[in-house]
Order: sequence, then structure tokens, then C-alpha cells
Amino acid sequence: NNPDMDASEVFVVASGKDLLIEAGSQTIESITVFDLTGKRLFQQKDIAASTFTARDRNWATQVLLVKVTLENGAMTTRKVIMN
Repeated sequence: NNPDMDASEVFVVASGKDLLIEAGSQTIESITVFDLTGKRLFQQKDIAASTFTARDRNWATQVLLVKVTLENGAMTTRKVIMN
């Protein structure tokens, strides 16, 4: 198993006030959301699912960095624009 390939399956989509994270066939361990200054805005651990939705978050219009950690230890960070 190649952790880099596993992380390439991760997609993050902004939809209104929701943030949708999909990891394909992989299992998400945790997600952490940061603004561009590095301030942590949201964190969820022990997800144990291939999809996760952070619902009804009052994020301002901005670019967010979403760090996704998979159960196999692979990590990736995706940028998403909330508007």
C-alpha cells in the first residue's frame, strides 16, 4: 500500500456552509481545518468513515486548508474556497 496514492483519493468540496470530505476507498481518521494564517478553525477525530461532512459552519468567505489524515497514516492537505 502506497500512502501517497491513498492520499490522492481525497477530495474536499465546499457546499454552502458545509465542507464535504471524501476519501474514496480509504478510511478517514481525522480532519483539521485551518485558515491561511495557520489558525485552527475546526477539528474532528475518530471519524472512521470514507466520507465526512462538517455541517453548518459559519466560515467567512476565505480560502481554507483542510488536513486529512487517513487510518493508514497517509496525510494530505487540500485548499478549498468558502464563499
